[in-house]
Amino acid sequence: MKNTANVFFVRYGSYVNGFLSKKGEQEAAKAGKKIFKYLKGEGATVIVTSPLTRAVQTTSVMAKYLRVELIQTENFLNYEVYCNRKKNFERVKSSLAKAGYENIVFVSHQPILDGFGVMGSGTGDAYVLIKGVVKKLK
Repeated sequence: MKNTANVFFVRYGSYVNGFLSKKGEQEAAKAGKKIFKYLKGEGATVIVTSPLTRAVQTTSVMAKYLRVELIQTENFLNYEVYCNRKKNFERVKSSLAKAGYENIVFVSHQPILDGFGVMGSGTGDAYVLIKGVVKKLK
């Protein structure tokens, strides 16, 4: 069992009145496909999502394209606990990696993602953390 994991960040898809729009569903599907392609379809995946409805809906769409074994909602991805995001992120990432998950996808909103170096992402964009550097998936 390895103690490290691939880590991905996704900004939730476009929304209307707090709910994922058709465009947002397409963006979420595209993000799921990009991550699947990057992983070459391998590895157990957990998705950690903000409790925001549009983030949960993005997660649901993305899960169709990944080998998801667990979907976990974490309040630290929500804005109210923004100040402790990095400490909580490390705690969750570490515990999931130790549990054997090879791929961890965090779905959240822009202010939280900015704190991890995912600056100015568009809705539905997907990023991977490689050796401490965040890179956009093409």
